[in-house]
Amino acid sequence: MDGTREFLLKQLMDWATKEPGEKEGSNTYWIYGLPGIGKTSLAHSICASLHKENHLAGAFFCRRDDGSLSEPRNILPTLIHKLAGTFPPFRSIVAERLRSDPHLTPGSMNHSLLLELIRKLPRPPKRTLVFVIDAVDECGDALSRPGILRALTDAAAHAPWLKIIITSRPEADIHRLFNALIRSSHERYDLAADKEAHSDIRIFAQIRFSRVASKRFLPSPWPEQSLFDRVISRAAGLFVFIETIARAVEQCGDPTEHLKATLEDAAGTALLSLGG
Repeated sequence: MDGTREFLLKQLMDWATKEPGEKEGSNTYWIYGLPGIGKTSLAHSICASLHKENHLAGAFFCRRDDGSLSEPRNILPTLIHKLAGTFPPFRSIVAERLRSDPHLTPGSMNHSLLLELIRKLPRPPKRTLVFVIDAVDECGDALSRPGILRALTDAAAHAPWLKIIITSRPEADIHRLFNALIRSSHERYDLAADKEAHSDIRIFAQIRFSRVASKRFLPSPWPEQSLFDRVISRAAGLFVFIETIARAVEQCGDPTEHLKATLEDAAGTALLSLGG
């Protein structure tokens, strides 16, 4: 949402849009955090900013409840297709490969294909291009994810113009992979340590509750300050807590009383099906 994660978004854009050849320590950026902290919202903001500046090569938003978006073998074909649409010389190389191997499928595709195609480019792009992969922990499992992640980080390590942004929960297998990366260093950011998280969630809550007030014809600002502060305290940095409560009070009889009842519930945070 506008007004949140602005410092981090600027930091990511500065990193992502440096011209190929400029001194840079890494071409891979891992952003991680617990469920509900706003990883997917951030990934959408990153994609929007990259697209606006003509630096977005492609994106893949993993979802555990979607068969096609929870299958690791679909990530590379999707990103290759997106890059082919973005950079015509790469499109020609992909077309040539498909002509020579018409039976190539996501299931038969080798993890090294992306790097093989990149190495055949007659010339690199004049600007950096960025892949964004969101919620990679919701795709596959500890056995199937590492191969895809290595393929992506390998390609970025060998192509100065290609950068990768990955978001996920801090799952053990993903943590191990990034700790074990030898061929290239990488940047990482723990959203729980975000210095602007407290102010960001207040901004998000103010905007979200103003929408509730408008929809339910409530006096603005709503709710009153003491109740608002209790919501922020109970949210504990989780944007999804605010969003879930806002959706609930939009549908209930008395929004204020429903909000108070939710906060008084000792298991209030258990009402959430956390994600993002």
